[in-house]
Amino acid sequence: FDPFWLRGVHLVVSRILGICQATMSAPGWVHVWDMPPEVFKKPLAFFHKKCGGPTTEHAPVKCDVLESEDKREVLMETKSIAAATALVLAVTKWKVGIPKMKAKTISAEEYDQLLGSSSTSVVVLVKNLPEDIEGVSDMKLMSDNIKTAEIGNHATMGRIAIAECLDVEAAKACIQTFNIPHAGGVMTAELITSAKKATLIQQCISMEKEAPRRERSRTPPRMPNLTQKQIDEQLREQYKASREQ
Repeated sequence: FDPFWLRGVHLVVSRILGICQATMSAPGWVHVWDMPPEVFKKPLAFFHKKCGGPTTEHAPVKCDVLESEDKREVLMETKSIAAATALVLAVTKWKVGIPKMKAKTISAEEYDQLLGSSSTSVVVLVKNLPEDIEGVSDMKLMSDNIKTAEIGNHATMGRIAIAECLDVEAAKACIQTFNIPHAGGVMTAELITSAKKATLIQQCISMEKEAPRRERSRTPPRMPNLTQKQIDEQLREQYKASREQ
């Protein structure tokens, strides 16, 4: 009897069980396309009904609609990878629609890519943001489509910005603004998902605070539109203050 051999076996078994548990607890993702129009209107409700209720093991817990011209496709998240596989088999068995509705399991990376390339995303990633764009205020001066933005220093991508735009069309316009020859042609912009945004922020070495207002700004401050009467009044007040000094 060798106790060291027994410890080795126990270590291997523990690692295998750990991998199995991680796989069981990890969510799964399914890409469904060629959905009949009536199903595409309320896909999550349809799938919950066909699966026997929203609490069944293979029922989807979330659904994202992809806007494509004629494929009528969605991305669904399930409780586990095994549940995603079971859901794909169920879709094949249902034989819904003409042509038949199709489904396949996808990875987390494929999920982000498909959802990020969809026109439903309003989050824009700008890679290799040049230093002459000093902060969020500079970005907003370049594009009035930006609602909020964050700038950070990513471990592999360098200086990046993640902007949340007003709507889908605003996000597309923002990409055109920042995906231009700039700083030697390095800066690029693309749509990403909210999940991808959270991951990128976690991967940043540091996040930049908004730069203080420059004494000599490249862009003059926006002044309110004053009438001639208001301008004359301000001049009189300034003249009066200088006399009192």
